Amino acid sequence: MRRPASPGFALVEALVAAAIFGLGALALTQLNASLVRHAEAAQHRSEATLLAQAQLDELRAALAGLPPEAPLPVDIGHFDGAAVIGADAPANATTAFDRRWRVQAAAADDPALRRIDVQVRWVDRDGRVDPGVALALLLPARDPARRLPAAPGEPPR
Repeated sequence: MRRPASPGFALVEALVAAAIFGLGALALTQLNASLVRHAEAAQHRSEATLLAQAQLDELRAALAGLPPEAPLPVDIGHFDGAAVIGADAPANATTAFDRRWRVQAAAADDPALRRIDVQVRWVDRDGRVDPGVALALLLPARDPARRLPAAPGEPPR
């Protein structure tokens, strides 16, 4: 005849099972917190990219049609001797973003080519400044398509 299992052994099994369950629950809690943090960072990065692209478009429109010898307009920022620099904090964003831009000649030997740099940064929930999003654009002073003839034999537009 077999003897029934001792009650002490069942108690040890229950304690081991409870410990494993507790570790699993703790891991899931940490995973959830990590997922929330990464989702928030992705949302900020996406919004910062949209803000940077909007600023690039605004600066491109402000510079459209300016001849290469024309000075850069200072209404888009302040002139520091080599470039026009500007900054703002967009009010229509979900978090406090810091947006900065710089417009300058791309190369000393080609003043017709301008470079626009835009950077958008923010402070994350841990109080650290995120390096943010940086976009750059090389902008010719004149639209290259306007230099091409519309049809063979026509003068360039």
